[in-house]
This record gives sequence, C-alpha cells and structure tokens, in this order.
Amino acid sequence: MSEPTERLTLADSLPHTVTWVYIGDGGRLTIEWYDFSEEAENSLGGDVAFLLHIDDAGKQQIGALLADTSAPPGDTCDDTLLQMIQQRFGNYFEIKSWLIDNNIPFESEFNSNV
Repeated sequence: MSEPTERLTLADSLPHTVTWVYIGDGGRLTIEWYDFSEEAENSLGGDVAFLLHIDDAGKQQIGALLADTSAPPGDTCDDTLLQMIQQRFGNYFEIKSWLIDNNIPFESEFNSNV
C-alpha cells in the first residue's frame, strides 16, 4: 500500500470543515470532506469524513476537462491534476456536482471513525 501524497486544501469549505484532495491508496484520486462541526458531533456522534474515490480512467477524464494550458501536452502527473483541482474548485460539494454533471464515475465512502 502506497503512502498518500500531500493533501491540498480547497479554499471555500464551510466553517469547521475542510476539503482535501490527494492521491490515496492504489493511486486513486481522493476528495475528502472532513466535518468537525458541532452539528456533526450532535447529529452523528463525532467528527466525520465523506470521501470520493476516482480511478485512473476518471483521473484522465478530469485532466482532459480541466486541461491546464501551462501543463505540457499529455501531462498525467498527479501533482498537476491536484493543482488544477485546487485552482478550479472551492469545496467537496462543487467537485461532486461537477463529477456528476460530467458523468465521471466515483466511489463514495462515509467514515465516522475519524
């Protein structure tokens, strides 16, 4: 199992939450919304995380749609992809909606043991 890459933080998360993007297990792109709000504590019993996992084919689709003109043609570098996502999206919900709108498959995960 490989170590996750550095997590990049998105800028427009709600108070007491954070959205990270990183390359996780198996090279999958991971978008993680971590909620440490009082509402999460009261409703769900503690901090929670909602994650989206995207495989290599999905990563290629995202890269093509976000095509960064500053990146070399055909650049498939994960770091470049993460930076494009960080520049384009403000939070987990924007990314999830965009993935659905663009028919990019993802696996959802909920983790209440954070």
